[in-house]
Formats: sequence, structure tokens, C-alpha cells
Amino acid sequence: MNVFKKSLFSLLLFVGGYSCFAQEISIRGGLNLSKVLQIVDGEDITDDSKLKPGFHFGPILNMGISNTFSFETGLLYSVKGLISKGQHGENRTYLSKFNIAYLDIPLKLKAVFPLKHFMIFGTGGGYVASGLYGSLIERADLSSNQGVWEKLQWNGNGTSIKRIDYGLDLGCGIKHKTKEFGINYQIGIHDLNNSGTNIAGFNRNLEFYVSHEF
Repeated sequence: MNVFKKSLFSLLLFVGGYSCFAQEISIRGGLNLSKVLQIVDGEDITDDSKLKPGFHFGPILNMGISNTFSFETGLLYSVKGLISKGQHGENRTYLSKFNIAYLDIPLKLKAVFPLKHFMIFGTGGGYVASGLYGSLIERADLSSNQGVWEKLQWNGNGTSIKRIDYGLDLGCGIKHKTKEFGINYQIGIHDLNNSGTNIAGFNRNLEFYVSHEF
């Protein structure tokens, strides 16, 4: 089953779940700030990595459990990756940039606490993501226009990473009428490295979002 069929199947489950159980549906969009935690022989070597800007958007469902708690899920198109920038000697600056697009499915418990004019909430749980496509851009010297662009491969040869990612997903925010403003932090726990070497890579992603409830 290819990625398109998996995505279509997930979407059908999403719509079916909404029609049967959901109390709220909203559209969410916002900013990603991501990086890949890199571990070699147990040592963190991500000091040169910068937060890579990206974005996410898609529908979200809230299925009520009680007046306080609900179950939150959805389908989000999310662009993550990493930027690594540093010096080669005194005069050469290198750049490596991974762009990775995922289909994210959050699976979280949400607790809402009403105040006088708005509500505050917290979320906790996990996420599962399937890679859609990705690319690698490398420039050994930023003073030169020459560089390398390469398409990422899934579980294959060349520049290859694992397609599936999953991990913890924690968040908080405020809600006023039909608008919600929130922050999520995703902690990937699935090693993305597919080379069989001693290098491990884990997604880290900070999300800032706004959503509108229908």
C-alpha cells in the first residue's frame, strides 16, 4: 500500500469518526521550528544545528469524554527537518538543510479549564507520522553558488531515512469562542537513521498554531 492510499484510508477513518462521534471539528495552521537530535556513540552532536522554520495545517477533531476531558486527533501536513551551519577553517561556511514533509496524526488527551472570558487547556499524548517526501541541500562553501540537491529516499539506498516517525506530543494554549491559540512540542522517539551505523537521529518540533472551530 503506497503513501497516497494510506493517506486516503486515514482520511476516510477521520471523516467517519467525525460523523459518528466527534463534537468539534476545527482547521489548524501554524509555524514549525524543528531540528533533528543527532547522537553518535551516545554523545549529542547537534550543537551546530539551528531551528528550521516550517509549517503545518489540517483538520483536527475533538471527541468529548466529559466536561473537562476530550480526545484530540486529526490529519496535519507538516514540514520539518534540520539546518546545520558551521565553519570549515576561517573563510568557508558550510550549510546542510533537510526538508521533510510528513502526514502527522496527533493522538492526545485534552483537559479544558474555563475562566471568566476564555478557557485554558493542556494536552498530552503522542503522534504518529508518515513521511511524504523530502530533500537534502548541501553547500560546502556559502561564498560559492555551487551546491548539491538530493531527493531523500525512504528505507532505501543513498540519502535514506525511515519513513515512519512517532513520539510524545505535549501542548497548552487558550481558547476564546471559536478561536484557539496553542503551542505543541513533539519529541520523536523513533530513530530515523536507516544506515545501520552508530549515528541516531530523532525529530524535535515546536509548533505555534491558531485554529478555528466550525
